[in-house]
Amino acid sequence: MNIETRIKKLRLSLNLNQTDFGYRIGVGQSAIGLYEKGKRTVSDRVISDICREFNVNEEWLRTGIGDIFIEPDTFSLDEYAKQRGCTDLQIELVKSILDLDTDTIHKLIKVFKPVYNKLAEEEITATIETTTNNLSITEEVENYRKELEATQKGITSSALEIGKGKIS
Repeated sequence: MNIETRIKKLRLSLNLNQTDFGYRIGVGQSAIGLYEKGKRTVSDRVISDICREFNVNEEWLRTGIGDIFIEPDTFSLDEYAKQRGCTDLQIELVKSILDLDTDTIHKLIKVFKPVYNKLAEEEITATIETTTNNLSITEEVENYRKELEATQKGITSSALEIGKGKIS
């Protein structure tokens, strides 16, 4: 395996596209594409930036020998979260949760899990309805307004049914 293949393997293992990977090391998407295709030589600076940003074993990146990542003696939640693209707010939220006692954490899970599941289900439903209807934004907003009004009246409906004129 050559360095081009190792860069691509690393990028994919981090679940990053070429644009995001390049942004993290200060180069453009096109440069990453050229590195991965072997059409541009990977400079020592880029190798250094990759190793520093993603905690990669330089020997592995250059030669394929050893483990991909350098395993630190200690675990840093901040570094772990940043490597996965978390925002500062998300990191603070996780830290706040870690400071809670176990009983409070279990109570929070009981409260938030159904809410999360409902939101995820609604997002999937909205996506399906939008793509199947091919409605304009104005029509979609109007249908959503009607759906909210129907919900207030105790009628269960969907934007899809409203769009077809089944509920008015």
